[in-house]
Amino acid sequence: MPVVHRDGGAWLDVVEEGRFGFGFNTVNEAAEQVLNALDANAEYREAVMARSMIFSYGNFKKALITHLNIAATQ
Repeated sequence: MPVVHRDGGAWLDVVEEGRFGFGFNTVNEAAEQVLNALDANAEYREAVMARSMIFSYGNFKKALITHLNIAATQ
């Protein structure tokens, strides 16, 4: 279950501002959110796992090859 800092990249793209994980601003919030992540229900965990497949190695590889091929043809 992702717990990320609420300052851009991972917060916006990976967990979609809390939709697929937990965010924090302070160290105390981070500890609290780790506990929340451990207590997440099964339905939420399944949604997060499904979302995580977007970031799989296979999907990364396909996207990289696609982008490199596009760049090579321009």
